[in-house]
Amino acid sequence: MATFQARIEDYIGTQADTAALSDWLTEGARTVADRMQPQRLILYATDKTDTNGTTGIALTGGRPLSAHKSGYEARPIPMGMTAKALDGDSRHYAIASDPAWYMNTSKGYVIPGGGTIKWFGYPTVAFGDSTIASYPSEALGAVVLYAAIQGQIRIATDLLTTTIGGLTWSLSETLPTITSPSFTYTKPTFSGVYTDIATALGNQDIELAQGHGSKVNLYLQQFSLDIQDELNEFNSAVQQYQASLGEFNATVANYQAEVQKEVGRLQSVIGQYTSMMQGYFQVLVSLKEEFNRLVETL
Repeated sequence: MATFQARIEDYIGTQADTAALSDWLTEGARTVADRMQPQRLILYATDKTDTNGTTGIALTGGRPLSAHKSGYEARPIPMGMTAKALDGDSRHYAIASDPAWYMNTSKGYVIPGGGTIKWFGYPTVAFGDSTIASYPSEALGAVVLYAAIQGQIRIATDLLTTTIGGLTWSLSETLPTITSPSFTYTKPTFSGVYTDIATALGNQDIELAQGHGSKVNLYLQQFSLDIQDELNEFNSAVQQYQASLGEFNATVANYQAEVQKEVGRLQSVIGQYTSMMQGYFQVLVSLKEEFNRLVETL
């Protein structure tokens, strides 16, 4: 017979965490045992003796199934009925031929005077086992299904919290910094004087006036050159800023394109993982339905 690990992996694929498999199988064996009809477990039960009805017998690590006193079946009663079961004047009074039994915390008691409790001990199951000692063989499939359900839950959880939760952006572009422009235009100063010409003309000294006029023309030419130089410097600063702005805009455009590409990549990946998750859930639902169907027959 195949090992429990092999049978689980037939349902949900390879499982490397064998310690978890053993834990799930052990937990599954207990869960299934708690849901089984007592008559299925009675063949594998152990007798626990309550010697006097007052000390009790520990029942931890297992499931009590029934009790008797000297072959007389004991009726189960809740803890709150014990006083009446011990009261000789009560119609609920327990006698040797009509005993009762109850549980208080982790102990079982048979009254009056003690008796025997049939107790099924929960097994410990290892992933490499292929059967469970002192356990109904017809319930092994349900135990395997229980462990497979826990494994499938882990698969889905790992995909959600580790794989999808670990997705990160991958962007290489870095936006440049652009300094605020500082444009200056200094208006040149005209140094020529026209009053000398006017004075010379007033004195009817044409030659002197012409000399002053030539001098003024030289000032005008220099003034014109100064204006042009200042304008050239201003235009140069504007062109440099426009060039920087163009580079910035181009980088921004590249960055936006890369962001859109990365968004598309992440959306595609998330879409794939979403489909995987839906598939995992479908398997999980199928396993749970099969588990519940099988347990109902036990």
